[in-house]
Amino acid sequence: MRSMKGVFNVLLLNTHFSNTPQRPTDEIRKALYGGKGPYSSLSEYLALASRGALTIQEGKTLDNLDIGPAGDTCNSTRYRDKAIELAKAQGVNPDDYDLVYVEHTANSLCSYVAIAILPSQLTKPGWYIVSNASGHKYWMWSHEFGHTLGFKHSNIFVSCPATATGVKIDNSCKVGGTDGGSNDLSDTMGGGGGKMYPV
Repeated sequence: MRSMKGVFNVLLLNTHFSNTPQRPTDEIRKALYGGKGPYSSLSEYLALASRGALTIQEGKTLDNLDIGPAGDTCNSTRYRDKAIELAKAQGVNPDDYDLVYVEHTANSLCSYVAIAILPSQLTKPGWYIVSNASGHKYWMWSHEFGHTLGFKHSNIFVSCPATATGVKIDNSCKVGGTDGGSNDLSDTMGGGGGKMYPV
């Protein structure tokens, strides 16, 4: 259990693979903390979704972290661990921060836009998010933050019969969702961009 109320400090590690330039740090910072107008940052999203009970702020940002070659396969854990190792070498301890976010340059071998670990007995909620060159998209952060809270991809009913008066919910309906190909666009966990988490 971990309280997800209050002000959380973020350690942002902007990394790149060897011989590949990093993504612009300012774009990522704006998507996290604001600066591009209303409804454009994770900070504002969380403040709205929590009715002011949860906010994030920039604790520290490190950039130009060379995490070595991407490799022949995608390995988000290795990328994250290398970024943390480099941060520690600069005297920055990730354990001093509430959230640790890692951006790496694009790797086409990675099937994810970003990845977050669901909380468990071994991982506290909200801890890590690793982004595959998508840190400039605030809705990516809101989606992955949902995973760190324990939310899975949202499902919807599909293939329900239409009648003259509406849609009939019965046994012919099937359950769909982002994993099954039918998106719930009313929810950020179902591919709905910046839409709010459902109640």
